[in-house]
Amino acid sequence: MVNNTENTPHIMQYDFVSPAGKIMDGKCVQVIAPSVEGEIGILYDHEPILTALKEGQVRISDEKVVHKVEITGGFLSVDSNEITIVADSAKVL
Repeated sequence: MVNNTENTPHIMQYDFVSPAGKIMDGKCVQVIAPSVEGEIGILYDHEPILTALKEGQVRISDEKVVHKVEITGGFLSVDSNEITIVADSAKVL
């Protein structure tokens, strides 16, 4: 049996929250966020990271849709293909 994973998307789990509550969660293939050091892109098997976020747009791509959320700041952490985004405030676009 041939194991062809070349075309299989690498899926990560994400949770997106703010002080007001859960914004969204689910599975994704990519996250792009406005880090204080510049825009950061997260793909499958990214090194563990904790970074502060500045005002801007977070884009979360699943296999079909790109979800866009405007934030005023916060932080993002990645560990073992699990992404947590905590926003000071957020508005789903």
